Amino acid sequence: MNSIWEDFAGGVKALRSKPGFYALPIAILALGMGGAISLFSFINAWILQPIEYPDPDRLVYLGILNKTAGFADPLSVPDFMDWRRQSKSIETMAGFDVVRKTLTGDHEAERIRAGVASPELFRILGVSAALGRTLSEESTTQGKNNVAMIAHGMWQNRFNSDPNIIGKIIRHDGQPTEIIGVLPSKFHFTLMGVANVIVPLSFTQAQLENRNRPALRVIGKLRPGATLQQAQSEFASIASQLAREYPNSNTNREVHITSLAAEFGQQGNKYLHACFLIDCLVLFIAISNVANLLLSRTVSRQREIALRIALGATKARVIRQLLLENIVMVLFAGAVGTQFGIWWADWMQSMIPESSRAYLPNFGVVKFELNSGVFAFLLAILVGIATGLAPAIEGTRLDLNTALKEGGGASSETHGRNRLRGLLVSGQIAIALSLLVTTVLVIIGIRNFSDSKPGFEIKNLLAMQVALSSGDYPKERTTQFFEEAIERIKNQNGIVSVTATDAVPYNGVGAVQYRIAGQPEPRPGEIPRAAHFAVAPNYFGTLKIPLLEGRSFTSQDSRDAPNRVIVNDVIVRKRFANASPIGKKLIWGQTPREYEIVGVARSITRDIWTPSAADEQLYVPFAQEGPRQAFLIARTSQDPLKMADVVRKQLAAIDPRQPVFGVSTVDTFRLERSAPFQIITKLLIGSGLLALLLSIVGIYAVVSYSVSRRMREMGIRSAIGASRLELIRMVVRQGVFLAIPGLACGLLFAIGLARVIKSMIAEMQSDNPMIYISVILVLSVATVGTSLIPAMRAARIDPLQALRHE
Repeated sequence: MNSIWEDFAGGVKALRSKPGFYALPIAILALGMGGAISLFSFINAWILQPIEYPDPDRLVYLGILNKTAGFADPLSVPDFMDWRRQSKSIETMAGFDVVRKTLTGDHEAERIRAGVASPELFRILGVSAALGRTLSEESTTQGKNNVAMIAHGMWQNRFNSDPNIIGKIIRHDGQPTEIIGVLPSKFHFTLMGVANVIVPLSFTQAQLENRNRPALRVIGKLRPGATLQQAQSEFASIASQLAREYPNSNTNREVHITSLAAEFGQQGNKYLHACFLIDCLVLFIAISNVANLLLSRTVSRQREIALRIALGATKARVIRQLLLENIVMVLFAGAVGTQFGIWWADWMQSMIPESSRAYLPNFGVVKFELNSGVFAFLLAILVGIATGLAPAIEGTRLDLNTALKEGGGASSETHGRNRLRGLLVSGQIAIALSLLVTTVLVIIGIRNFSDSKPGFEIKNLLAMQVALSSGDYPKERTTQFFEEAIERIKNQNGIVSVTATDAVPYNGVGAVQYRIAGQPEPRPGEIPRAAHFAVAPNYFGTLKIPLLEGRSFTSQDSRDAPNRVIVNDVIVRKRFANASPIGKKLIWGQTPREYEIVGVARSITRDIWTPSAADEQLYVPFAQEGPRQAFLIARTSQDPLKMADVVRKQLAAIDPRQPVFGVSTVDTFRLERSAPFQIITKLLIGSGLLALLLSIVGIYAVVSYSVSRRMREMGIRSAIGASRLELIRMVVRQGVFLAIPGLACGLLFAIGLARVIKSMIAEMQSDNPMIYISVILVLSVATVGTSLIPAMRAARIDPLQALRHE
């Protein structure tokens, strides 16, 4: 043990005695390790430990997959009741949803997001109220459900932390509601996102009887001893039974049960894993670089190593000493890299939009915790062994007689060491090539996916939401409000055109299942589904969506007029075989109604996650739907946000009591939705450039070291007539010969890595040969350019000085 401490102390002394030499490997390893440590912190916070509730291993999420449509569906209320009644493996089950409500009372009207939840939600999560109590079973019955818990932030900001808040009355959507509790300050349920208020889940008779009406998302808590596999098997049986009993609503539906932690972390795990894999490959390049530098350092210490062995030290003891010296250096690099990783993680967090944080574990906050510290320490030990083992073993493989001679250093460079050094550099180039190719492929795929043309003119579109209270505006009066608002706003300077709609692209759009009148009834589970927009006249003109056939809506498409619909070209292609659909009718609704097709619009991208080429969309007249909550969209001739106050004043002139919220631009909605892509793109660019930089440093270090070891040879060549150009060509050729096997292996590795990353990020393109060729050219040029620096130095060698040097 004493000898180990002596070797460790020797490592500290070596680090202090040659800070100039160790500065470069420490910097290289700090960069490589910092990226891996930073990404591990995200994986730890969002995937490994995304929840902090009691009994996390027993908490599960129960989801429904519509096999025909290929996406997840919320659960109907009757199915939820059957699940609770029939399940034996789930101890407690809770349903929840999120809705918008207008909050009024003693303060200014405010539009808020409200959670709607079963009382069991708080028991499952082990959450108690900070003040008052949580929801009770009694509060789920009609007539006794006008109670609410408020978020801790709302209690502080809107009610000034009033200690007597319990029992006070607020009004949401005109309904008097008693505050019964305040949520804890740290309460955050990722699947609910932002929830200023949580009200009890209570069901109407219509909801209890309708299995075709998606209503809830569901979590549960396993009974003690029950497993996910048992629950999955049980619910597969329950789903099969419900499909037999209710084929019209439950056919082609599967229940998928996952841990709640996995559901919390699933939003970004594939991107985090892909980035972590890429950062680990960058770290491999850093390790190869440092191993090369240490190999060169070990060669220069051969006389010292030979003396130790000659004096009785075993090769194992010398290898251990060299390894411990290296581990000391890497631990120091790990400390620097950890600080760099913390800064890197902070920078990544700063790019997360505030609107997205509520949907990430722990509000997207990533802290450097114990797990990350343990990972950093273990990573440093592994990197220390990885970088030092090969140089240490190679350093003890020497001929004592040759090594102990004065001047033996120059001749001690063996073919084996040259080959090992070449393999390390070739490996760096191979990894760098694969990383750069993958980075470029991912970036192009993501940008094509998120920046694709949306099908409408997205610039200069101002959007703001208005929610009319049911008490002030019966359904028949809502259309009058929005018609008057449109008339007032369109006459303002700076406004080009204005319209109203119940949904804005990139900000959440509803969907309906429909069928075509006159065609056979679709089989259960195969009913077409389309995005649904209620739009006022001039919607298509304001957004500049081309109409391909038929007409747009006019003021004649009123509440009392026949039902009309405009479909997009995807519906025409899929459902009408590209034949004209004008005059045909679609049927949908809880009480099925027929809608006559009067026009065909070009498809638009309503969400970056839904390609427009596959998205069916239909539009109905705003007046026939009469939504109380709607968006006003104005096209402006200047900065849209500068016109927000003008629009607000016109709305206040109509009715100042109605809240206006969500003021933004449609382009901002798109940017917020594409935030994960933007973050990943920046991370990949940084990793790719770092890989390129480290590879260039590696090539330079090897070629430069080789030149320094061949000073005598260069002098002799120059003395017998070799020109400067021939010396430059010889050195550059060495760098090129190092790169060729790396480029060849890297091309094969890049193809394989691209397929692995594509399995994580489906948006990535992997079949563009020009990208592979371009990256190979970039690395080839970088290799030649890097080799030219030591080559120029070799060409300036004075033969007499070179021979005297040896």
